[in-house]
Amino acid sequence: MPPSGLFQRLKAFFFSGSTPSLEELEDILIESDLGYKTAMALSEELTLVAKAGRLKTEPELRLALKDLLRKNLRVAELPFHPENLNLYLFLGVNGVGKTTSIAKMAYRFAAAGQGPILLAAGDTFRAAAVEQIRLHGKKLDVRVVGQGQGADPASVLFDSLESARAQGEKIVLADTAGRMHTKANLVKELQKILKIAQG
Repeated sequence: MPPSGLFQRLKAFFFSGSTPSLEELEDILIESDLGYKTAMALSEELTLVAKAGRLKTEPELRLALKDLLRKNLRVAELPFHPENLNLYLFLGVNGVGKTTSIAKMAYRFAAAGQGPILLAAGDTFRAAAVEQIRLHGKKLDVRVVGQGQGADPASVLFDSLESARAQGEKIVLADTAGRMHTKANLVKELQKILKIAQG
């Protein structure tokens, strides 16, 4: 069975004794959701580090990968306006961790004393997505607004914003279904969601 995690696959790639191609390395990185441009840049840099003889052990590989990934990270401050309702809309393709990131952000805001917080269960497409966000809400003692699988996500967002205003919540963390830019119907749906968000 082939290794599944990013580091395990890179370890097999670099220490297998064979001479794999740059394209194979790019494939590993792309399959790990790093994006095409980032995967190309990382594969070239990792290959240069390996050719320079600096990747002889697993710890060296792990450190090189961390250093290269760190250089590609973009850090941005999340604005929070305590006098207003703050909406944070989570967008992305399938499986990137939007729902889990919402739980982490809710925890962070609560720990910083910001809030109260509401979670909007706007991913009405993925099976069990609403249940997942409800479970996070229960664990974090945060209110969740949702309508169940198959509901109109724009309607969920509208209800969430109205409910947050009525209850005095200061933060709405809104989940959305994973979508690719090539799916016209999902992009159209997103336009409707953004229109409501911009209110």
